[in-house]
Amino acid sequence: MAKGKQWLKALEIYKSLELGSLRPTVVTYGAAINACAVAACWPWALELLATCSAHLGLTAIACNAAISACARADKWQAALGVFELVPPGTATLVTFNAALDACSKGGHWQQSIQLLARLSGALQPSMVTFTSAIQACERASTWPQALQLLSLMVANGVERSVPVCTAAIGACSKAMKWQLALHLVRSLERGRLAASVTTYLTAMDSLTAKLLWERSLALCEQLPSPFNTKPLDAVATAAARAEAWATTLALLPSDTSLALRGCRRWAVQLQLASESSSVSRQPWARQLAVLPREDLSPMRAGTLVAAVARQALWRRSVAVHEKIQAWGVQPDAFMSACVLAAMKTRPAWQPSLEHLQANFALQDAYRNVFEKLAARGYWQMAASALSEMRQVDMQPSSVSWSQCASACEKRHVWERSCGFFSHAGKTGSLSGMYNSVMSACEKSFQWPEAVDLLTEMRVCQVEPGIINYCTGISACDRGEHRDLGIALLWDSQHLAQTASALPWALARLGVRDLAWLRLAGLELGRIRWASETCRELANVAWALGVLGVRCDASSGVAVEAARRLRDFQLEDLVNLAWGMAATGTPGPDTEGRVLEVLKGLQLEMMRRASRVQRAGRMDEAHVEALLGITWACNLAGLLRADFAGAAWEYCRAFGARLDGPVFGTTLAALSMEVTKPYPRVELRLPDRLVLFKPAGWEVFGGSFPLQLHDFLRSVVNSAILGDPKRRHGFLHRLDVPTSGLILAACTYSAFYDLQFQLQSGQIQRDYVVLCHGLATRRESITARLSWRGNEPTCAGGQGKPSASKAKVVAHGVGSKAEAVSLVLVRIVTGRRHQIRSHFSFIGHPVYCDPYYGSDATYLADASFVARNFLHRYRLSFLAEELHEVTDPLAGEGQRISCVSRVPLFWWF
Repeated sequence: MAKGKQWLKALEIYKSLELGSLRPTVVTYGAAINACAVAACWPWALELLATCSAHLGLTAIACNAAISACARADKWQAALGVFELVPPGTATLVTFNAALDACSKGGHWQQSIQLLARLSGALQPSMVTFTSAIQACERASTWPQALQLLSLMVANGVERSVPVCTAAIGACSKAMKWQLALHLVRSLERGRLAASVTTYLTAMDSLTAKLLWERSLALCEQLPSPFNTKPLDAVATAAARAEAWATTLALLPSDTSLALRGCRRWAVQLQLASESSSVSRQPWARQLAVLPREDLSPMRAGTLVAAVARQALWRRSVAVHEKIQAWGVQPDAFMSACVLAAMKTRPAWQPSLEHLQANFALQDAYRNVFEKLAARGYWQMAASALSEMRQVDMQPSSVSWSQCASACEKRHVWERSCGFFSHAGKTGSLSGMYNSVMSACEKSFQWPEAVDLLTEMRVCQVEPGIINYCTGISACDRGEHRDLGIALLWDSQHLAQTASALPWALARLGVRDLAWLRLAGLELGRIRWASETCRELANVAWALGVLGVRCDASSGVAVEAARRLRDFQLEDLVNLAWGMAATGTPGPDTEGRVLEVLKGLQLEMMRRASRVQRAGRMDEAHVEALLGITWACNLAGLLRADFAGAAWEYCRAFGARLDGPVFGTTLAALSMEVTKPYPRVELRLPDRLVLFKPAGWEVFGGSFPLQLHDFLRSVVNSAILGDPKRRHGFLHRLDVPTSGLILAACTYSAFYDLQFQLQSGQIQRDYVVLCHGLATRRESITARLSWRGNEPTCAGGQGKPSASKAKVVAHGVGSKAEAVSLVLVRIVTGRRHQIRSHFSFIGHPVYCDPYYGSDATYLADASFVARNFLHRYRLSFLAEELHEVTDPLAGEGQRISCVSRVPLFWWF
């Protein structure tokens, strides 16, 4: 019954034995548990084990079966629990192998090594034992341990096998140690072991990630069967990622997806087969002869051309191309691109160019290739293609030059994009191309070049448009040249303005002049919002939010936006929500309209998120939009419960799709000389941590030698820690001279869960601050904040909405008998240098702060304490239940008599 997976019938027989006169034996229990193990019914297996223990006592046979049941269900903790119940001295090698198998499936390599170390005496590890342990290391990407186990296996006299070597190769491959992976593959060949297709695929994983498609192709040639599709898919993927465009055009489908379709797999197989040693047995001419003319589709014909082209037989590929045309088969871009690739293998390129000049089908293919290169941002290849087109009198149009400039813009290659003007000047309008090149300069922080191009347009008698001016203003803003940006703003006033142009420019440049703001208000008052695009509405809302301007335009934008929410792009929805929340409500009429917009916006976002989630097309763009709208609605106090629940569920689900295993690590210290205080773990949960950051440590970034990120990697090993896009798992940062508690996620699902809590105001961050002067007993600071580059943050006036709640708990005396105040602060928003700039704004700068106080005050404070007196002492967040972590201030606070008597455990 067990072998036939009839576990229900096996349990029925077991029950009948209990009801009858026959008493179950150890063998009976073992068979019943085995039946449950085959079906992975681990709860039944554990129940039977408990019954067996109560009636007959525990035996190794029953425990082995129960461990196997837990292993099949991926319940490694339960399996180890049963393993510990095995009576001493009765565990067999089967028992250890079953427990190792359970740990292996979850990638728990530390537990696997510990189990391996417990084998002693008559119990010697077998090949199965080492295979399970190395597979655990593979799943955890711990390649040093995998190689050590492989060496230990040989030292113990256990012969290596293909599965165990494949597991070690996988560990090296996942850690991007492709040289070691290839070395292990070659060692299999030297040991006369026939490597499987899985072995080659595992080794090719790291080659694909490292863009080494030629080495992947070399591995393919060693396969037992060159017609296996999976290795060929890996070759195509590696070639595509390496931007080997001549190859990938022959491998990829018409769209940009890397997933090869069935017909393309067939094409690649024939192509690679013709490259291998079988070419001599089945040359290209024979392949042409066996293709039935009536079944010769453009795709199959292209496959043949590709097979010939890859052998650098350019004349033959051209002949085949022409013969297929004579058969009445029109060549597609795929086939023509293959011929082009063959032509370019010749040292003498001119003959092939002549053929290109005479063949209009190839010219169309070349233009197709060029458009694909430009669209994907491959500016070097696009520029090369343009040069070759000009050699055969295929005069590129102004659109072609603009496409090439756009490719440079996507890669921020401003120098190369500027070089296209000498050729493009003869082809027509240059306005669009100028904007592409200026945008490339702006994104590369080359503001002088962007401004020079704007001046050059007039010299070339090209009238700059408002888009050109906006690009120049943005470049000046990035280059921190506000005055020059304002000059460009003055210069653009004679042009026809879009609705958002003036307020957007004022917001980007941080203009506070009332004359400019009044002018913007007058311009907005003339706008007919029904005729404006959704992008313009969103940009106006964003600009008014940054400027902090309350006017009738907010009401007009709100009315029109509420009517057309379904037409907004995701980015525009976020800007609209942010602007509406940041602007505020000047009156009851506008308040109702803003409420209507934010309510409808949340419902629209719920509809979109639900649609993509049902379709299985969850992406990060929707996550960012959900988080941005959550923050805006929470700031306005209008966050709906149903939207919050849907947003949280979507974020968690998206994070779960990115997740891999999380492992602890045994590293005790970092490889650097550090002095106390040292970071420490204040709270450790399965998927998140609370760390203490001492003063002088940077959270991440690499600007300072002491990195909290390095300490976190010594504590836990998780994929998100190497993901800079998700801030290495950190939810927030602290300035280098500031100490306190830091929240970090160990998994993507935990990261997005905490991100939602942060944006919805569920995470509480409390600080203790020592400031100058006698601060008032309780105060809420809501000054807006703005900053440029590395300059100090400016509080008051325009900028991003910011809020800090403060409560004075004690007054004292500082280093020179001046008054100081001890204040507890809870931040509502988390802006750059928020507390330091807010306290400077209200006239009570933080003690020993070199940026937000006077130099004389800082020098006096520095003789008393070594760094700014700011410490995050409390964090509160949700993880199934409410967690609160506190870390009272020590050290500097003991030098002020009032501090030691003040409790820091305080709630607002």
